[in-house]
Amino acid sequence: MARLGEMLVEDGLLTREQVAEALRAQVMWGGRVGTNLVELGYLTLDDLTKALGRLHGLPAALRSHFLRAESSLQRRLSARLAEKYAVVPIVRAGKRMVIASEMPLTPAAQKEIANELGCTPALLVPSIAAELRIKFQLEHLYRIERDPRFLRANGTRSEDSQVFQLAPRIDPALEAQLMSDEISVVTGIPQAVARPNMDDSDALPPGAPEPPRGPMDGERRRYLKTLSDLLKDHPEHIDAVVRAKRLAARERTTFPDLKTATKRIFAGNDREAVAARAIDAIDGFIKYASAAMLFVVRGKAAVSWIGFCRDATELPAIAVPLDQHGLFPAVISRKTTVRGESGNLNALDYLLLASLGSRFGDLVVAPIKVGEHIIAMFAVAKPGGVRLDDLEKIAEATGAAFARLMRDASR
Repeated sequence: MARLGEMLVEDGLLTREQVAEALRAQVMWGGRVGTNLVELGYLTLDDLTKALGRLHGLPAALRSHFLRAESSLQRRLSARLAEKYAVVPIVRAGKRMVIASEMPLTPAAQKEIANELGCTPALLVPSIAAELRIKFQLEHLYRIERDPRFLRANGTRSEDSQVFQLAPRIDPALEAQLMSDEISVVTGIPQAVARPNMDDSDALPPGAPEPPRGPMDGERRRYLKTLSDLLKDHPEHIDAVVRAKRLAARERTTFPDLKTATKRIFAGNDREAVAARAIDAIDGFIKYASAAMLFVVRGKAAVSWIGFCRDATELPAIAVPLDQHGLFPAVISRKTTVRGESGNLNALDYLLLASLGSRFGDLVVAPIKVGEHIIAMFAVAKPGGVRLDDLEKIAEATGAAFARLMRDASR
């Protein structure tokens, strides 16, 4: 269990089951464990920030403090340093300057930040803030766009958390087929319970301005935009829709054969390794796939994570709505692979095909399952009239790998 989780359990603020649920969610959603606790509804951002302050021995920068932030001070720090260190200036406290970051800053980082703010490192008051809050502030103040992972998806937390409340089980025959020597098997975790009440006191050092009282406009909640939303914004042509933030480029791994590839997927030691190996397996062994993308299910949307395109087209970071007609909702309801021809796709599915760099051919969507839950999907573009043999084998190994990581996270 993560240090933060252990502390929250020891303090009686959360149960071990709630922390285990967040660790399993982290496997699929990424982000820090505290971020997942907030998204599952077990902590507020201020609850989390106070806990982080206790963990790191730093003052906690709460929402109310950011509401009294000094814009003139914030403008002194360049966007480059703000992004580099995930740090935001807040206020002056006498001659001192209060800054907030999502992780403790090294002395070298503090020196660089102090130089831009026009003070000595000794006059800085470093404080800690939750990852979600810092990323919001970086976007709001410095136009550093948040990754889609950190935008809220439409849908209820209870719908999402059902997937993570119990440690998943893997089919024993499949596990034996994919097992490597270094992989262990652990037992299940019982269902989570409701979160306790927590106090709401502020925690910045003496000398910082008092926060305003009464209603607060606070942090603006921005929801994840899906292809449906983008189509409404740019109905005139597809190019405007697919011209979005791009998925990060990466190095690729090759495998000698598909059997080795599926074993390597299952043996991935973290979520990033599993996802990358799965996409590389499609790249290497699904020869007719012109492009592929892995999507993670969050609420009522499936959010792009990682992918490839054979013609080196940069794939956009996008989200597909799950509450509208299309191939993705069909996969959710049928729990099986679904294919659509370009001439018969609806507008949203055709936009997805175009996002994969194709205007013609077929779009294939394959489920990645943990138990009976579809936690992710592959979207693959291919020429018409050809089969994508072995895609289901890769999807099966990927689902088993994520299930194993969730079980191990619960230990």
